[in-house]
Amino acid sequence: MEAWLKTEGKSFRFPVVPQDIEVTGAYKIDTEYLANGDEVAMYGGRALNRTSLSSHFPSDKDRTYLDFYDFPDPLECVRIVDEIAKSQSEIRYIVTESEINWPIKIVNFSRGPADGSNDIEFTLDIIEYQPPKAVSWAPSQPKPSGKIDIKKTGMDTQTLKSFKKIENKPKSNSKVRYHTVKRGDCLWDIAFKYYRNGSQYKKIKNNSENQKNYPKLKKSNVIYVGWKLVIP
Repeated sequence: MEAWLKTEGKSFRFPVVPQDIEVTGAYKIDTEYLANGDEVAMYGGRALNRTSLSSHFPSDKDRTYLDFYDFPDPLECVRIVDEIAKSQSEIRYIVTESEINWPIKIVNFSRGPADGSNDIEFTLDIIEYQPPKAVSWAPSQPKPSGKIDIKKTGMDTQTLKSFKKIENKPKSNSKVRYHTVKRGDCLWDIAFKYYRNGSQYKKIKNNSENQKNYPKLKKSNVIYVGWKLVIP
């Protein structure tokens, strides 16, 4: 088994690799209780993988357990790892014979002298790295007012007044949908009813009008009978 750190123009192979490297993979699960008392769980996404590497940098190469011998002295090993950890380029962590081949960031690099030798013991805490996704943006185009320059039409005064009444008529809000919460409702079921996809429940939960009317939604997925929710 080999363990490597690689970044632009630089590679480092760890002299000694433990055999018990573990990966922690977590998942975001939102839970809530329905009005009937049942608890439901909803998948909310995957957390970044995490792992650690605890080993040592040998001070000499006369060790029977070494797989290779072309590595620098302990202080130089520390310097190289520290330099890679601060790199602004992509850092890739590779452990052969394992699932680990990720772009990463080094969260912590603790080290110190080993008792009775000139070796340096160390622990690396590592987190998987996902580059932020670029979001395209363009300034919104002003919407046409829809107003007619009636003065240029040559209409008489009475017709002009009629057009102004039409222009000033308030717009209908008929497109806004509401759902009144009933016993047994949950956000997942409501989202499924209107979007045919329960995982879209956050559209309802995060709606600004809903959070204004029901501040509890900011911290919880629990809803109560009688609430009138906007369905965006």
